[in-house]
Amino acid sequence: MILKVTNDSTSVIIFDDLSGFQIDIGQTIDLGTIFNKIELSQSDSLLESISTSQVIINNGDNDLSKIDSLKYIFDQDLNTRIDGKLLVQSTSRKPGTSTYFSSEADNPNDVKNIGGGNKFDIIHYIGDSTNQSYIFDLNIIENPTWLHQGYVLFKNAFFDKLTFNIIPRYISVDSTSNTDFQLYNGYLVIPASDSTGNITFDQTAILEPNGGLVYMPMSGNTRPTAFWNADWNSITKKFENLQPAPYGNGIYNIFTYPVVLNRYVNKLSLLGSDIIKLATTEVKEIGHGMRIEIIAETYIPDHDWFASIILVLNRENTI
Repeated sequence: MILKVTNDSTSVIIFDDLSGFQIDIGQTIDLGTIFNKIELSQSDSLLESISTSQVIINNGDNDLSKIDSLKYIFDQDLNTRIDGKLLVQSTSRKPGTSTYFSSEADNPNDVKNIGGGNKFDIIHYIGDSTNQSYIFDLNIIENPTWLHQGYVLFKNAFFDKLTFNIIPRYISVDSTSNTDFQLYNGYLVIPASDSTGNITFDQTAILEPNGGLVYMPMSGNTRPTAFWNADWNSITKKFENLQPAPYGNGIYNIFTYPVVLNRYVNKLSLLGSDIIKLATTEVKEIGHGMRIEIIAETYIPDHDWFASIILVLNRENTI
């Protein structure tokens, strides 16, 4: 959804119920790339700004009147069919997405690719490391994706274990002085005021699609703390306009270490040859720049064993 909002007032506008997001005088921001339709339609501060003519709404083609702006935000397809009948959904799948089963990740070298990456296969032969880590990528920047559930098929396991983590892409930094960047907790790059920072990094590479910007999705009605904003250019396939969010009300973070952001499966014990369904009714959005890490631990005595993972995702595009 494109929802370009221009501050047409004489002061900074702060949307308190949109995680304190603010728009400077004369600034235009596409809120549709930051918040979903439901969040926008439930924002009293946004609706008040429209009704008092503080902002101009653009749908990507034209500036809209107050009435048309409200109609656009409360788009009918959220809860009705084209014939006006109520649309009822009994699953946790997000409207506008499809269920997608896959044993293959995406190719991160092509942001439009779906299902052309590494296979979710765990292969262990005697003599291999007893602790193996596998990293997989999903292309999300132009294809919002939610994790739903999964299946584990395994053969010849003997109390071997699988752990399923979400970790971020990360960058390398150099120590220096008088910069606009500093480290928090040893792994998170945050803005430094008045050039008091002590690290620097490649500010061109960070704008590449897999350069290190990690989108932090909403958790319920709460947006996690994030210290950077940037615009994605769907033509150039790069980010632009990297800006600090010193109060933590941004949408991207930059990491210097692959800390575990979420752990969905912890040391799942496998025995024999079988299939396990990891069932849940929940869905969890995966942010751009987040990666799937599967850790396989082999029980001693060493032995050959194998596993394959089927992920059940909800994706806006499946081809």
